[in-house]
Amino acid sequence: MINDYLKLKNLRIKMYEQKNKNTNSPKINFIGFIVLIGILFAIADADPTIFYLTFAIIGSLFALYRRKQALIKREEDSLAKIILNDYLMTRNATLSIISIIYTLIQGACIFLCLSLLIDSIVTAIKYQNFGYTFTHLGWSVLVLIGLLFFRLLLEGLTTIIRFGEDFSQFKDDFKKYSKNK
Repeated sequence: MINDYLKLKNLRIKMYEQKNKNTNSPKINFIGFIVLIGILFAIADADPTIFYLTFAIIGSLFALYRRKQALIKREEDSLAKIILNDYLMTRNATLSIISIIYTLIQGACIFLCLSLLIDSIVTAIKYQNFGYTFTHLGWSVLVLIGLLFFRLLLEGLTTIIRFGEDFSQFKDDFKKYSKNK
């Protein structure tokens, strides 16, 4: 009995390691490719605004891809399924919409920070101007702090929404209970 348990546990560990080993490699390759593109943008003296916007859009798309993968793993319904198949309005799409908004902003912010850092490092090496590097590092930190505050705001909003859903269910249960007595 113990041997069977240990074999099963070892099998689960091997499956988990194999699963994580295969899924992280494409993400790392993608990030490396994006860093290379960023270095090429910065070396070519491209307009920084185009450089930052390109990274923000790529970051948003990458975040949406990761969100889709997480939905598949958790076996949750997508926003499209909720909207198209919920004829009785029993499912709340608000949390899914908030999740998509946060995903887009998170991806844009993180990749914007990455583009700022790449641009500042290349500029520091190319022009020997380190003040530019510290300015961009400061902007990167401010963008991440802004993302944190946005996350806290959305957490508060989702807490209120979930409380409302739970309270509504409690009210319905209370009505059923009081009718029985």
